[in-house]
Amino acid sequence: MQDHVYVQYLELNSFQTRFREISAQLATHEADLHAFSTSVSHADEANALLDSLDQLSADLAVKSGKARDLIKLGQDLLSDHRFAADCVQPKCSELRRQLQKLEVILEEKRRSVHKFLDLIEGIEAANKWSSSALEHLDRQDQSATSSRPSSLTSAEEDIFSQIRLLLPIKINILTLPNMFFL
Repeated sequence: MQDHVYVQYLELNSFQTRFREISAQLATHEADLHAFSTSVSHADEANALLDSLDQLSADLAVKSGKARDLIKLGQDLLSDHRFAADCVQPKCSELRRQLQKLEVILEEKRRSVHKFLDLIEGIEAANKWSSSALEHLDRQDQSATSSRPSSLTSAEEDIFSQIRLLLPIKINILTLPNMFFL
């Protein structure tokens, strides 16, 4: 009988030790994700951040596999030793909660980087359009001045000058993720 109790104690102690190790690893992973900056200014930086997030996701998959194995071990302990319910059940719930929280944080970071990437691509397209529109207006203005020296009225000249002033305006890049959640 005493050997049986000793084996139960060893199984429970082993579970608690593995729980502490995995929980500490998940907490470290969570701190790394919170410290992960998602602000970018170029598409290359956004792609590099997405690669980093993929690496963090792979690391999380390994750790979550270990955590799920430990949760299964905890469920087996519960089915074998009902006296361990007070110790094992909260720890299994804590591991599930940590895994869900990490998955949510990782998905939020990935979504933020994707939004930045979309915004940067939109800004690049707007800048490209702006420069082509400026070139078109310059060519149109040159052809109009060379063929007809003063065919434009002063109102039309004012409109063209205002359009030329508005086109080269650069769009500011958002640097904080919460700036586009307004």
